[in-house]
Amino acid sequence: MITVAKEGQFNQSAMILRIYQPSNGSQQVTLSLAGYIQATNNKNPQVMPVTALEQAIPGVQPLPVSNGEVIITMDRALVTLEVSAG
Repeated sequence: MITVAKEGQFNQSAMILRIYQPSNGSQQVTLSLAGYIQATNNKNPQVMPVTALEQAIPGVQPLPVSNGEVIITMDRALVTLEVSAG
């Protein structure tokens, strides 16, 4: 479930997504970026996990985007993602 979709606080050209999954275990979540791609005409977005304060996480690489979708393995209830031009 997407709980927040907003402009980035520090990078106004980015979209910040906060995703919630209520299970107590690790779960794979597939997120469609079709609406973002259509609205921005950005066919190759970059998706980065960031902290809740929208800061970079050292050593974290961009998540692969395939066919307008990204798959996230969530090991906790909340994840924050920054979607930007690739």
